Amino acid sequence: MPRSSEVRVNQTAPNEPAAGAVPLRLALAVCALLVGTAAAFGDDGATRVKELLDAGQAAEARNAARARVERAPDETICWRWLALACERLERWDEAEETWVAYAAITRSRINRAAAAEHLAWCRARRKGETPAAAGGASIDPVALGSVDASFTTARSAHFVVKSRNAQLTRLVADRAEEYLTSLCRTFLGDRAWAHEIPITIYRDHAEYVGAGNPAWSGGGTAFRFEEKGALDWKIKRSIDLFQLGAEGKLDPELLPNTLPHELTHLVLSEHFGEHAVPLWLTEGLAQLMESVDPDYYDKVVVADLNSGKRFYVPIPALVGLPKYPEGSGPKFLFYRESASFTRFLLANLPRERFFEFVDDVKRGFTAIAGLGQVFAVPPEQVAERLEKKWLDGLVQKYGTSIGSLEEAEKSR
Repeated sequence: MPRSSEVRVNQTAPNEPAAGAVPLRLALAVCALLVGTAAAFGDDGATRVKELLDAGQAAEARNAARARVERAPDETICWRWLALACERLERWDEAEETWVAYAAITRSRINRAAAAEHLAWCRARRKGETPAAAGGASIDPVALGSVDASFTTARSAHFVVKSRNAQLTRLVADRAEEYLTSLCRTFLGDRAWAHEIPITIYRDHAEYVGAGNPAWSGGGTAFRFEEKGALDWKIKRSIDLFQLGAEGKLDPELLPNTLPHELTHLVLSEHFGEHAVPLWLTEGLAQLMESVDPDYYDKVVVADLNSGKRFYVPIPALVGLPKYPEGSGPKFLFYRESASFTRFLLANLPRERFFEFVDDVKRGFTAIAGLGQVFAVPPEQVAERLEKKWLDGLVQKYGTSIGSLEEAEKSR
């Protein structure tokens, strides 16, 4: 093995938001302040509300979101933006009412749990109090968005977390332990995790990129072998995140999406060892760990199909992609397509057969060969057959009802 050989480095696109019977939809009750982005597809609805929030124009965002939900009351994401805008304006009664409405229409248990946390927080703020989240950590985004002059370090059983906010440092360590427990149960058969993982939370995206992370990414995981001596190797594991979003406040992606996404990459890399995890598989599974209604991924694919397959990658090509597509639109759809197809596989394979596929790929099988094995279809036919079944199912379910990403965003 060459010196400092890079076995796997995974990155997550910023604002890349991340299932029925899908076994990976774990009930993790986390602070689900989910960010949506659709700029690459030209969405001018929910995205406009988000842009106003990012620009610090909470009053304008509230008005835009209120008008939006009056026209389209099933547009889940705008109820969330409306609630967040009301929080920033300290309109606690209205924020409470909006979180109740959001909880009533969202299909995600995790998002309902998040709404409950926000309800408790809004009610406490209305009374002049600050509630504590599970584990005793505050969920006040204002407090978590403050930046100290120097780094604070917090240790937990498996993590060493550094950030410039002591409260955030402790909260990330606690949440990371929760996610790790679920991931080890899912991927490692409940085997104990025997490693320590450094997590560095940089001040903002600029500092994060300055530390060597790609400018297009919103979170990074490193898993690599480093030579200590002629016959001595060590594995370096690390996760890089950033604290503040575009408007200089706590990045709402950090806790519910980026942290579990990047940790999923790391656990998968550990499971695969010296073999690289297929790009579509690691991104697909990582997104299914996020606080997102998994129907969203299907709807994005359908929206692209109905607009002429602008960025769609055929499955035979998708499962063999060695690197991320170039361009924001193709990259955006690659993530969603990977999640949708991975979800399809999980729904159509018994749990043990899915992990038999994962283990076959870990042992060196190509994804095509592994899929052929578990579906008992000749390898030269399996990708096309699965693709047809997957897309036929999506078209049968949604038809032409989703003609744009704006329609897909309603399920976020």
